[in-house]
Amino acid sequence: MPVEAETVQETPLGVFLTQLGDFDVQKKSFSATFWLWTQIGNADKSILDSIEFPNAVTVKVSDNITNQTSTGKWIQRKIIGTFRHNWDMRNFPFDYQKLIILAEESDRDLSKLRYVPDRKNSSIDEDIKIDGWEIKRYSIEPLVKKYRSNFGDPSLSSGSPSEYTSMQLKIELQRNDLNGFFKLTAGAFAAAGLALVSYLLHADSSATLGPRLGLLAGSMFAVVISLRSASNELGAMAYLTLVDCVHLGVMFYILAAAATEIYILYDLQKNNSAIASKKIGIRAAIFSTLVFFSFIGVLIWGATYHS
Repeated sequence: MPVEAETVQETPLGVFLTQLGDFDVQKKSFSATFWLWTQIGNADKSILDSIEFPNAVTVKVSDNITNQTSTGKWIQRKIIGTFRHNWDMRNFPFDYQKLIILAEESDRDLSKLRYVPDRKNSSIDEDIKIDGWEIKRYSIEPLVKKYRSNFGDPSLSSGSPSEYTSMQLKIELQRNDLNGFFKLTAGAFAAAGLALVSYLLHADSSATLGPRLGLLAGSMFAVVISLRSASNELGAMAYLTLVDCVHLGVMFYILAAAATEIYILYDLQKNNSAIASKKIGIRAAIFSTLVFFSFIGVLIWGATYHS
């Protein structure tokens, strides 16, 4: 007699998020507390006994509740965990983060079990408030995790891959606090202000070049210190962030001011005309300042557009 194919068990899985926080950019993690629930009829085994969280750092079950209902067993578990998240800080402080919590079956493969998200009853606590952030939306979606191994399962063909049911809870956040940006870039903008002041210093002889270049050297040093402080705060990234680009823009602005000072010295020695040299300084100040603020404006526009 032919062997009947095993029926795939479709089991509801719901989630209610109660806490969210402990955002750590450097450790690439966040913490969350939530309830999971399912209904299993009168079966002895619950999917919550074989569920795992692939992107979790630590997970603890604080409550495990089973209620007998007219339709079978209703099982709830409270989960407290820390989960991995690769924080994308390119557009800080206009960044948009998508936090993911993955739940995956670890026992029965996709041919035996499939999660069905309980969307109607799943939600997040309206009392969750995160300083500096706004929760834009959330969703739960069914997924299929494919492995290039069957882990020695004798019911599968030798050398074949395997698939397991899984579900993801996605929480999408928008940063709404700009204070951190101003704190990280205040030193850089202050240095840009000093560079602008150097244009305004009276240049009537080569003797004034030293103090002007000294002011620019101090400005460059301040930018470097500010950039290092910002990198320590945001963490070491393999890409340039908006904050990095602002600092680089200030550095080029200071270098432009230094190049102008050297050219003014050359012009003074050649033509011995303080009035002409002053006009050069004013024109360079206007042009470089317009370019600088246009550059900053484009950076901020790009960050907000792509967030």
